[in-house]
Amino acid sequence: MSNLSIMMKKALSVMLLISISLNLSGCAMLQSPSSLMYSPDTYIEGESSQEIKSLLNKYNYVITSPVTGEEKRSIIKTNLNGDASEEILIIYKKANEDAIYGFLILAKVNESLKIICNETFQCKNIYSLSYADMDNDENKEILITTSSVDNDTKTLNIYKFIGKTTVKLFSKSCSDFKMFSKDSSTTKPYIILIEDDVKSHNKTLCMYQWKNNSMERVDSTDFDVKVKDAIIKVGKYDHDNLGVFCTYNYNSEFIYSDVYTINKGQLSKITPSISNNASEANRFVYPIKHYLNLLGKSDTSINLNDFIIDVDNDGIYEFRMPQMIGNKKEDLHKNNIDYWYKLSDLTEAKKGKIESSGNMSKISYYDILDNYTLFLPGKYFSDSTLSILSNVKEQSNTNDFYISHGGTESKWIFSITVYEKLPDGYTYPPNSNYSVFMSDYGNKIFAITYVNDFFKAKGLSDTDMKNDFFVFDVGFPWSKASF
Repeated sequence: MSNLSIMMKKALSVMLLISISLNLSGCAMLQSPSSLMYSPDTYIEGESSQEIKSLLNKYNYVITSPVTGEEKRSIIKTNLNGDASEEILIIYKKANEDAIYGFLILAKVNESLKIICNETFQCKNIYSLSYADMDNDENKEILITTSSVDNDTKTLNIYKFIGKTTVKLFSKSCSDFKMFSKDSSTTKPYIILIEDDVKSHNKTLCMYQWKNNSMERVDSTDFDVKVKDAIIKVGKYDHDNLGVFCTYNYNSEFIYSDVYTINKGQLSKITPSISNNASEANRFVYPIKHYLNLLGKSDTSINLNDFIIDVDNDGIYEFRMPQMIGNKKEDLHKNNIDYWYKLSDLTEAKKGKIESSGNMSKISYYDILDNYTLFLPGKYFSDSTLSILSNVKEQSNTNDFYISHGGTESKWIFSITVYEKLPDGYTYPPNSNYSVFMSDYGNKIFAITYVNDFFKAKGLSDTDMKNDFFVFDVGFPWSKASF
């Protein structure tokens, strides 16, 4: 299959984003609370909302919600212990008291709802709440993360609900955690933690495996440097391999991303070690200062989750490199252009540079490897984000360009592929949704594959596209390939 055919197949495929807070292979599905409900009136079907309210009022409790999670429901109805009935899990705050939180488990006793479990925490808030059957024994574990009253330190607590009571099985101070299963449904899940040393404030990446109602620590690794904040994502870094992505704030100067593989219960870092020399900062490091100056924000405004995303929906995570466009933050808001990349040979990525010209009338992209510059008319991206993804592992000669209008979902609009010669069996795109411009220049062949509908919607003819949209620093004699 030709490189272009592979690229088109990839562009036409829509794969589900990996849900990193869920088990990635079907074992021990992690459930997150969703949709904040201060009143249980509409959520608990078949239950008396007044009865629930009366129980809460009796102890001066009010329903609260976890700080994080894509879903933020405060009331969960599920079967926690595998018997014939369902329980109701509620997280609460003690009214008129700042630091008393907890969770209740309600169950029917003689046809009336009763509180059968009440776990209380002295904390700033409940940071996250989830549950999972990690032993596949129908008795679910409850995972709850709390924030310290005195500082931002978080603690992961794991309880097991057995019969009509909860047993605390694990407690550890951590910045973030993710649970996943690497192999099959018979494999006990792993839990990755960024552990915090409360005294030294150092952070360590630790991996535990759930076995026999306990967490067994199987490996750990220290970070290269002392870091401020850190988050974890678990997902694929190529088509075949699962990785642990750790993104952290280093000395409030850089945001840095590391990738670890998991092999036979061992964590192995596959990204280069960070350098203390700022001039040696490579593509895995995102400079914070200039970024913040343009945005007019503090470092607390940076969301570390924004730096590892599956841009092209192929199930593989990409790294983000924010490119500063222009010298004023107004320019950045008008044209926020990102450069994304995958890992290649585990350490190398194709590099490019994007610059602005004048008052954003043109956006220039310089490709280092193939030594060409593309000038794009800025007016077509004034309300959009343009993302550039180099498919460096599969196709080192292709750059894909995506556009988005807010959020993280991007739409592929065109690609540039550079050949020394056309590969054997080279074919054009398989249907009329796409077109190709081709040009011979020097010893290389340039091919632009683009989405017809996008350019038609902009009112651009073939002549407009060749003369005004796809403008290169060398005068390519473009010709449109026919099907």
